[in-house]
Amino acid sequence: EADAAHFQLIDCIITGTDDGIHAKDLPNNILIDGCTIFGCSGSGDLGISSETGAGTGTLLNWVIQNCDFQGNAGHITAPFSSATIRNNKFSYIYGAVTSTTQVVLTSGANNSVYNNHFDVPATTNGLTAMFALGTNDRWGPNMFSTAIATTIFSYGAPTS
Repeated sequence: EADAAHFQLIDCIITGTDDGIHAKDLPNNILIDGCTIFGCSGSGDLGISSETGAGTGTLLNWVIQNCDFQGNAGHITAPFSSATIRNNKFSYIYGAVTSTTQVVLTSGANNSVYNNHFDVPATTNGLTAMFALGTNDRWGPNMFSTAIATTIFSYGAPTS
């Protein structure tokens, strides 16, 4: 049966009212590099999401790097295992869309999330709900911004 494992998505633009990348059956060894994922802004829509199906994957060894996430209702929600999420830019407010989640890795494990720019102020109320770590995840440094040109670097789970 066809399997999405070892898939690469490089320098693409993904947009629409549904999830941008929907990882059904939890494929392993995926590279997403240099992509713009924007406008997945319908109710509950995500830039990257997952769904357990008939496959046997575990979302193992994903690399999401150098991407621009803009105007999605939420950006990434998936239980990755040993994934790397680095060098990406995540919007908080883009046009009329305020992203309710940034990176949520609940039920995942052993992920590395670093060198990302989250254009949400580190003092935002409800910040904790926008981020969730998996078991033994490593976060940092990641950068947060404010409207007064103050940039804050964060290690570990962002909290409000």
